[in-house]
Amino acid sequence: MTDPIDWHIVADVPPLEPGEVHLWWQDLNSVRLDLESLEVLLSRRESARGRRFKVRHARREFTAARGILKLILSRYLNRPPTELEFRYGPLGKPSMPAQAGGDELCFNYSDTEGFALYAFAWNRELGVDLEALSRQVRFQRIIERRFARKESAALLGLPEGERRRMFLACWTRKEGYGKALGVGIRFPFDCRELCEDCYSSPLAVDDHVNGNAWDIHQLYPSDDFVAALVHPRRPLRQRYFRLRELELSIILPPHHRRRCPNSPVSTA
Repeated sequence: MTDPIDWHIVADVPPLEPGEVHLWWQDLNSVRLDLESLEVLLSRRESARGRRFKVRHARREFTAARGILKLILSRYLNRPPTELEFRYGPLGKPSMPAQAGGDELCFNYSDTEGFALYAFAWNRELGVDLEALSRQVRFQRIIERRFARKESAALLGLPEGERRRMFLACWTRKEGYGKALGVGIRFPFDCRELCEDCYSSPLAVDDHVNGNAWDIHQLYPSDDFVAALVHPRRPLRQRYFRLRELELSIILPPHHRRRCPNSPVSTA
């Protein structure tokens, strides 16, 4: 397995240069800002989606993940997060309208088990997927039913102790590729071989139907997670960032902050 990413802890969002992709890793449970502080950043559509989660922790994680996304986008674009409105593709992929000069800030993110992984780049469609390596799943049936024949042979031919880990890694490739295409989980997993070589990264993929070429990078954000990043096949320098909970509160506009429980009250 590739070593986990060494995340750079920063106090604010650095400039995003052409030819770069910024990856952000966030522990959603470390966000001490209460939900109301982040909910005010969401649109009515996003708030309504959050309310559809019946389990409290799932609703909290959705709100935190989406709110943090808005905060980071606002710093890249130098605009208040409450002014950011997403466009949505035919199958629901969110995006930002192009800037005045024609540049588009592209992004994608994935969250699971209390953590979120974000990716940002200028003018490059992105797909990101994240899975917890502890996830219990009946992978053999999924491999046999939903993966291409060569992929099934490759995965089932691995040593028994490696199969579940590599299945989850290959699953992130499939999901990330579908998200880059804008179709998400509607992507037919057996129509594109992405896991014939389970250990190859980056993996070059040619889309002969649409005439596009993609690179798929297998990532390990920590010892407990596996992820995939998908982008068009042009060199992109990957940079890795993480915000501390205190620093996260710094980038929230003052009039949207609420005091966290047990935090000191300023008397100034």
